[in-house]
Amino acid sequence: MRRALALSAALALAACPKGPGDPFTEAKARHLALVSKGARPDSKAFDEVLALLAAVPPSSPHAAEAARLKAAIENARVRPRRPLASVHADDGDLPEDIRAQTRACASLAELFARDGGATPSVMKALDDCRRRIEKLDKAYHDAHEPPADDVSQRLEVLLDAGAR
Repeated sequence: MRRALALSAALALAACPKGPGDPFTEAKARHLALVSKGARPDSKAFDEVLALLAAVPPSSPHAAEAARLKAAIENARVRPRRPLASVHADDGDLPEDIRAQTRACASLAELFARDGGATPSVMKALDDCRRRIEKLDKAYHDAHEPPADDVSQRLEVLLDAGAR
């Protein structure tokens, strides 16, 4: 499959007329070649593709498609903070609502990681999802930890834990 993509990209490049050609056609062919080789979007090779896409004039019939491809490459270069969705190393002992919220955040993280998925709306939804997990997690732990109102009670809890 990759060979077929690379061959089609090479044929597309060979079919382009020599000299100043259509920047969109060249950018699309280079993009396809880089993707077929498995190049990362943050590699320097994609800088050339972005420069070619920026050279597409607004009057070109390919201007809208060039803008979409440029946005997809730039969105793929976004470096999100880590971790995207993982809050608990082991969630086996957590209640179902926290596990369900963690699965929802993982789905959003997968969407965010897809080509073109790193949009501001997905990032906001992912941040909101993580805040809901933190809120559920705090409520769960507050309900399952003994209350310690003053220093003497906290000291007793610590001494009891050390005596076991």
